[in-house]
Amino acid sequence: MVWAKAFSFGYLSLHYVCSLPEDAGYPQEVCNRRFEIQIRTILQHVWDAVNHDMGYKGDFGMPRTVTRQFARLAGLFEIVDEEFIRVRDNLNIYTEQTREKIMNDGAEEVLIDIVSLKEYMLRNRKIGNFIQKIADIEHSERCQINPESYLLQLKWLNINTIGELQKMLEENEALALKMAQDALGGTEIDIVTSNVALRYLCRAKLITGGYSKQQANEFIALTVNKKERAERQAEKLFEKYAVSS
Repeated sequence: MVWAKAFSFGYLSLHYVCSLPEDAGYPQEVCNRRFEIQIRTILQHVWDAVNHDMGYKGDFGMPRTVTRQFARLAGLFEIVDEEFIRVRDNLNIYTEQTREKIMNDGAEEVLIDIVSLKEYMLRNRKIGNFIQKIADIEHSERCQINPESYLLQLKWLNINTIGELQKMLEENEALALKMAQDALGGTEIDIVTSNVALRYLCRAKLITGGYSKQQANEFIALTVNKKERAERQAEKLFEKYAVSS
């Protein structure tokens, strides 16, 4: 049995009255017992909780000003609820469209954001092959993780579109792979994350992109909170790779 329970100002909650069948392997003592499942959005739940906490069950006997306030709030909640649903649907559409562009090598002009970067790291064949090359250094397993932490670093390097990121990969793959081999070779590391590819690509870009040692220090300081540590990493990076690049 299903019905939609309406609250005072048109707010809805979907209710299911259910029972478990006897022939589906459930314990006999719980079969054919009725239970109710209530389905509502988070904002609908908040509205119901407010009603309950304030002891508000209907407009009978309530001051007119309070009734009007509840009516206005109910309308606002409903609008916000609808907008959240619209945002979710638009995000899903954007994700699907971005995924299709990346898989079909048509994402050159797509701006880098958390959705497009994640889909690129998951779906693009070239970055996938590069991640695998890094994993093969120590025959490690690959682990896909969220690349959100690299959004700021890519922006600092003025890498704003998927096409620019792809170009950075093509131009810096050899040096980035050498950096990975120098860092990971002989470590017997069991698992490498997908973000390791972005780590070495960004550092290779610091060398090949004409950045100074001070700029490299500023870049590394984006994710290294100790100034001295960032300075040591920048110094080591330029000492080892700047001359031979």
